[in-house]
Amino acid sequence: GGLVNGGKNQDISWTTKYDALSEKLSMLNTFDIENVDFTHFAPYYDKFSPFIFHKGNASGELVFNFYNGEIGSANEVRLSSLALEVKKDFPHRDFWVANIEDLYRYFSSSGGEVVFDFKIKGPIA
Repeated sequence: GGLVNGGKNQDISWTTKYDALSEKLSMLNTFDIENVDFTHFAPYYDKFSPFIFHKGNASGELVFNFYNGEIGSANEVRLSSLALEVKKDFPHRDFWVANIEDLYRYFSSSGGEVVFDFKIKGPIA
């Protein structure tokens, strides 16, 4: 495990196993995250995010398994303490199936946490 940006309350643990004998990439990866200020990762999500996140924490489990060149990923992330706004100029509106304004209402609801449960499957290349 490790601390994010030296924050004692922000933890990421990574468990990995690699099969060096496999012809194509085969490895297991599990990331357990707890109370991570995800705004530090804006360079990775900002291009396709319809929102500007001013504040937000993430907790959950991210699983990225590769077997013989295929990815199988099951993830659950809980976002909390969100402060955000809709981007005024967002060129990738068609990237999202859902209406951006509906997403904003969901993200900014006063219910506490926003939970994402998603899977990624298919060939890597």
